[in-house]
Amino acid sequence: MTRLLLLLLLMPVSHLSAQNADTAYNKAVKFYFAKQYDSSFTYCHLARTMVKGNERHAICEILSTIHFERGAYDSSLHYITLADKKYPYQHFCGNEKESRQLFIAMRYAAIYDHYGDSAQVLKVLLPVACFDLVNNGDAVRKIASLLKDKEGIKAALDDAIAHMYVKKKVHYIRFMDTVIPVDMEEGIVDSHFYKALADGME
Repeated sequence: MTRLLLLLLLMPVSHLSAQNADTAYNKAVKFYFAKQYDSSFTYCHLARTMVKGNERHAICEILSTIHFERGAYDSSLHYITLADKKYPYQHFCGNEKESRQLFIAMRYAAIYDHYGDSAQVLKVLLPVACFDLVNNGDAVRKIASLLKDKEGIKAALDDAIAHMYVKKKVHYIRFMDTVIPVDMEEGIVDSHFYKALADGME
């Protein structure tokens, strides 16, 4: 623990004003993008106890990234889980929501890849397979690589599409024991996801 972080953590709560919170958050982000991870790490740990909402979500994402880059995968998983479950990203824009969900899914997948857990990689990537507002090509390619040696994939996907259902105005399919939000059927069969799985998987 750095001396600065220790002093900040010992600072009385009464001195942790909104201005302190904004300053800590801004410095955490600034140092992160400058790849000065030690400094970012220090300010992240100060800011995350004071900021709320999307700022707390962002701090957890940054901490997950720093730990991941350092090879501390258990800690990286802890913080991305906080960002995903406890401090979910809130936004009215569909592009922004899909972007954050895709980032989180890819981080989970990268961590589980290091654990050698292909089943979990597939489980976390499938829910973002049919996103159409962001570029999810890396996720789709990873899914296809994990399923390339399995038989009956196209038939299973076609069956899932045939049994599509609607819940709260959102269409879903259940494929590989995973619930996946999708567009209407016409959109699915034209999607990169469908074509990637159908290619050579008859």
